Amino acid sequence: MQKLLKDVFGFDSFRPIQKEAINRILKREDVLVVLPTGGGKSLIYQLPSLMMDGTTIVISPLIALMQDQVTSLRLNGINAQMLSSSQTNEQNSLVLNSLLNGELKFLYVAPERFNDFFIATLQRVKINFIVIDEAHCVSEWGHEFRDDYRRLKYLKEWFRGVNIAAFTATATKETENDILETLKIDKRALLRVPTKRDNLIIRCQKRVGDAKDQIVSFLNIHKDECGIIYCFTRKETEKLSEYLNSKGFNSASYHAGLTPDVRDEIFDDFKNERVKIIVATIAFGMGIDKSNIRFVLHTSLPKTIESYFQEIGRAGRDDLKSDTLLLYSKSDEISKRTLIDDLPETKYKENMYKKLESMYRFAVSSKCRHKMIAEYFGDEVETCESRCDNCIDEDRELIDITIESQKFLSAILRAGEKFGFTYIVDVLRGSNRKKILELGHNKLSVYGIGADLSKKQWGVVFDKLLDIEAIVQDEFKVLKITNIGKQILKKELSVTILKDDFEEKKSFEGYDSSETKDENFEKFRELRNLLAKVDGVPAYIIFSDKTLLEISKKLPQIEDEFLKISGVGAVKFEKYGKEFLELSKEIKSSMPKELSATYMQTLKLIDEKRGIEDIAVIRELRIQTILGHVNKLFENGYIDEAKKEELLEPLRKNFPKDFKDWIEKRMEKNSLDEIIENIHFYRWLYG
Repeated sequence: MQKLLKDVFGFDSFRPIQKEAINRILKREDVLVVLPTGGGKSLIYQLPSLMMDGTTIVISPLIALMQDQVTSLRLNGINAQMLSSSQTNEQNSLVLNSLLNGELKFLYVAPERFNDFFIATLQRVKINFIVIDEAHCVSEWGHEFRDDYRRLKYLKEWFRGVNIAAFTATATKETENDILETLKIDKRALLRVPTKRDNLIIRCQKRVGDAKDQIVSFLNIHKDECGIIYCFTRKETEKLSEYLNSKGFNSASYHAGLTPDVRDEIFDDFKNERVKIIVATIAFGMGIDKSNIRFVLHTSLPKTIESYFQEIGRAGRDDLKSDTLLLYSKSDEISKRTLIDDLPETKYKENMYKKLESMYRFAVSSKCRHKMIAEYFGDEVETCESRCDNCIDEDRELIDITIESQKFLSAILRAGEKFGFTYIVDVLRGSNRKKILELGHNKLSVYGIGADLSKKQWGVVFDKLLDIEAIVQDEFKVLKITNIGKQILKKELSVTILKDDFEEKKSFEGYDSSETKDENFEKFRELRNLLAKVDGVPAYIIFSDKTLLEISKKLPQIEDEFLKISGVGAVKFEKYGKEFLELSKEIKSSMPKELSATYMQTLKLIDEKRGIEDIAVIRELRIQTILGHVNKLFENGYIDEAKKEELLEPLRKNFPKDFKDWIEKRMEKNSLDEIIENIHFYRWLYG
């Protein structure tokens, strides 16, 4: 088992519960594995299959996922195929022939393929076990219940004696129990990893206006990185993608309204990094296997925490730090609640109301977001401390917006509670639009009293009043004042809001892309992209960003060193090792000469983002000594001029101005060396 793990998959050790799940499969036992996205689910069923006779049937909901998995397995010399509607009848017939001839190790299929003919065909095949991916789709308690999945409850009748390995990244306790019951799996078969992704930064912000400024601000810290932006409507994906491209970003719109050929082309462009950002509806991404997605941004509130956690889980599957941002407003919850209202009266509808409420409470909460997600799924974890906005910035400032709220409520009241948000704001801001003048609302006492706030800021006030239920919107978006609103008008209640929500927040602390963007990493990434193009496969399937990062740091010089890199196995080395080793040797030979240990110790602390004064304290050396180290490191090419300037700037700011002026005045007549020499001379004569 250990040899297969290294030679085929390139790993030296197993992640949590992987080995236990594999052993159960090898014993031909059923298993339900609840494992966060990026936790190594594929390895759990792929490795044991290689140790067993027969074919593994993998039931998966999306063609894109099947294609990625098949490509990856075939690259490792494993015979895997898929049956799908994207292939011709002739191609599917060839796959079935290979299956019946016992030539396939893995066959990937969608759940809807299980008709009488296909079931009868599989009954003629030696199946070692059956995999159900995205198993939450089986459950009515799940957020993505699908009828085709519900039929899988007959698997044990169709294929007697064949064990089932089911996987999901998002399951509450109710969902887990329903999956086990539906698939007729014993409750003792459950294996669960706590729901936490330590490499993800999770942020939520109130959406300000059309959110374009917030989106661009966020994307500016993710230059040249791959990411997904989720929008609520098809039209929004198209408009936002067009806007981002006009701002110099490389994006494409993706939604179910596009033809299958166009969707496939966009997906292929994203996988191969010809497109960096996908702006999509939720039609994009379930089961996506691209490992180097560095960010996920939601422009509105998802329906459930399950959906949200699954969608942000598409970032950072390679375990490198990745970033997420949710932009939301109270109106998101209202619009999604309206969609649920139209569903038939069932248990599913009742569940969806509860899930939407939990999602909104998560967005507005000031608690640790990682801890909240874990608790929702019934897990207990510690607060993240530095991996969510609430923990990064615990002492956020509250401001009072009671007066602004009273102005807004007064405008609604004086206009007769007959208008929506835009009209009320126009009255407050003193607009001369025709309708206001015709109705004489330019003569109201509230006309123009809100001109000091922008429309975006009034939007924040409106959203807060909706949130605390001081106002309600009817089906035509007309605003009405509630009893809570009347209490605010009477000064019986005050209204506060986070300052960050009232003013556009431009900084996104906690994320640093430099850990994946040094010069050596980029050289290896260029080589990987070139090899991927030659072989016609996505670059991340050759080596993940995490593997590339380790190669770029360690610069292995011989085969044994290269094989010690996580993610490099004998099969991959045989195919790509020579080119990567040559580049590694080339980079190593051109590196600056090795300096003594004291300089390298200072360099290590610089790499850890320490300043000169911190380094002096840690190393118990004088600041002047550390300055000498910085200069030596710069002269020998270990740090560039920008890093040197960054290190020196804090000291320059604190240098005594009067002494600086005195030195510069004397430098008009003498060189700096002469001034220093005279100071030393003075010390000996008068000191």
